[in-house]
Amino acid sequence: MTDYPVQNNNAHAMPLYAALRMAGLKATGRGLQIAPKIPGHAFALKTTLVEVQRSETSLRVRYTPRGPSARLVEISPPPGTIITAAFLDGGERAIDSDELASFFVVGGDGTSFDFEVTLAPAN
Repeated sequence: MTDYPVQNNNAHAMPLYAALRMAGLKATGRGLQIAPKIPGHAFALKTTLVEVQRSETSLRVRYTPRGPSARLVEISPPPGTIITAAFLDGGERAIDSDELASFFVVGGDGTSFDFEVTLAPAN
């Protein structure tokens, strides 16, 4: 890509790819991983498939998958924080550790899922 940049027909996509990666979005064979990398306490990213909002005390994700498959959504806390609680569509869910919140969802076309994890500073 750097040897002949004039021949790179996808250069316009690189800022979008970088934004998705900084927001921590990664598609997997089983679903979606969210592990934000953006420093600071606040950011937001909105796409048709997923929305991510970070505040000082929470990370909110709205996921609208296509097709009726079961998916695993894994949320990791941003650097310097831990997860203290997790919610799916407003209902509290148990978490295995303060390092990861995992959710299994089955979506159909147009079905959205709202995830939220509350955050606290890591000691």
